[in-house]
Amino acid sequence: RLRQQPIGFNETRRKRYSAALADRITTLLGEWATAEQPGLYEFRFKELTKVLAELDALGSTPLILRVLSIPERVASWSWKSLETLETLLFNGVVLPAGETLKWFDVTLERVRPHRYDNQQMGLLLQALCLLPFVDAPAMGIAKIRETITDLKLVGHQLRGVALALGHSRCNAALDLLREFVAGGNDAKAMGDEWINAVAALDSPESRELLMSFVDPAAPGLAMDVTFERGDVLAVRLLEFA
Repeated sequence: RLRQQPIGFNETRRKRYSAALADRITTLLGEWATAEQPGLYEFRFKELTKVLAELDALGSTPLILRVLSIPERVASWSWKSLETLETLLFNGVVLPAGETLKWFDVTLERVRPHRYDNQQMGLLLQALCLLPFVDAPAMGIAKIRETITDLKLVGHQLRGVALALGHSRCNAALDLLREFVAGGNDAKAMGDEWINAVAALDSPESRELLMSFVDPAAPGLAMDVTFERGDVLAVRLLEFA
């Protein structure tokens, strides 16, 4: 009991288990292709792939994406696909724009008739947070803008999306963040998240935008916008200083 436990994976065991999972998924894919009831395989695909993403995200990305391309017969399986994509992302995989946007479009069409269902909308909003991190971030950001316009999403729904845009460190994100607060009500609804998102971009343009709230000479927003908590803005400016 007093021995210190190792932190992280046992590398030998990780490789062995990853190989076993990959082999099993490959075998199931072969059976699924000719099965009379392919739906019986697909839940297993989701569960095994999620574990494989934890163990071997970088090495098994093509196989994982192959499984995620299989049409989802059950709506709740979209959550499992989302978790797997997030696991890939947080383990250093740059998500391919083509496959990710194709999955997102299918999810969007599934959620569209249920946009007033909080669980369904939560899935979509969390999926939007992936899009700035695809290998063509401008395409992902364009899809975010298109979806917001299409579904008429409003400020309080976009707090998490704003933070994802900020942490993407993509220049195209700043224009969309400006659009998020084009109305005063949206600015108040987003509040701290918008300020933190702009600060996270950490580009000369994003710094100038935050400085414009205290320096009239700095280029800022097209209209006057105020936030309820000036202390958050002050802290971000202090960090820049």
